[in-house]
Amino acid sequence: MDGSIGHLGRAACVWSLMWLVACQPVETDSVADPGEAECAPSCVGKTCGSDGCGGSCGVCDEEPTVEDPGCVPDCAGKTCEDPNGCGAACGPCANLQNCAACALKLSVVGREVADGFVRRVTLALDYQPSADITAHPGLVDLRFKVDGPGALARVGMGAPVLDAGKRLIPDPVTGRHFQEFEDGTYQILLAHGADRIEAGRWLYLEFELGEAGGPAHTPLIVTLVSREETFAPVAADTQLWTQTDLSTPVVVWANEVTDAP
Repeated sequence: MDGSIGHLGRAACVWSLMWLVACQPVETDSVADPGEAECAPSCVGKTCGSDGCGGSCGVCDEEPTVEDPGCVPDCAGKTCEDPNGCGAACGPCANLQNCAACALKLSVVGREVADGFVRRVTLALDYQPSADITAHPGLVDLRFKVDGPGALARVGMGAPVLDAGKRLIPDPVTGRHFQEFEDGTYQILLAHGADRIEAGRWLYLEFELGEAGGPAHTPLIVTLVSREETFAPVAADTQLWTQTDLSTPVVVWANEVTDAP
């Protein structure tokens, strides 16, 4: 496996757990969309923190400082608001999307559960510019920061990327269709041809979760990296940053299995 679902051309494909298992040429430009569940904000039982959909339930007080600098946090079998044994909470609460209406929306669209734990999670990247945006990108250089016990396993292209004739540019060393840096940042390059990529669901990202062969006990945190030259031409890049705040991460806890996607 080279890490990519690959460039499918003009084909409609059969997906299993959001990932390609077979393709047959037909008269269509799109890849079957696994669907998108609407994120429902919830502040039940909370006075602050994330509402689970990129919003806020209020501003939390600062977490208590760790009195013992040698204390090792223990979050095995716990979730975000549980104490970590070192005077603080275990970590950020689950958040299914980075935003609701920003130009680059990252959201959870699928999970694979085994023995009560999420072992794979699929995120979708949607390009949803405002109506006044006129310059769409022809080349895309995306960066994702990944923290926690998870790793990017596969990347799939959506209909707008396929329609524009773009390709996932492979890492020249590993051959995978993304590059992983030592700091936990991933790079995904979309290029080939002069056509611009229109709005819609651009990418599917599948992450594997786990620690030392077992389930993950700390959250997977995925954040789009805010940087200039994400899009080319320059006009498309400039317009992107007039309406996008990428500071909110998507957070997935392996032991928080819900009816959400």
